[in-house]
Amino acid sequence: MKILLLLHSTLLQLLSISDFNIAVYKGSIITKKGTIDGRFLNDCKDIIESNNIKSGIIYLNKNNRRLRMIWGMEKGLQQRFRNSWSFYN
Repeated sequence: MKILLLLHSTLLQLLSISDFNIAVYKGSIITKKGTIDGRFLNDCKDIIESNNIKSGIIYLNKNNRRLRMIWGMEKGLQQRFRNSWSFYN
């Protein structure tokens, strides 16, 4: 139980410093925070659907403007999100 509380508080801290975040649950984007370019969001949906991603969080770090993934995605898929992000921004 303590581990879950620690993970939850860490996750909340990470998301509170983000410019935007996208949460994926059961293969669908369920939450968004911040303004997200529609083209990038469409690319995210395509990547999620075509790779059967069930859960994860994508967020943009305010400090260094880098796109980050928290869980649910292999390194190669993470790079696809980053490539899409750099194309539109």
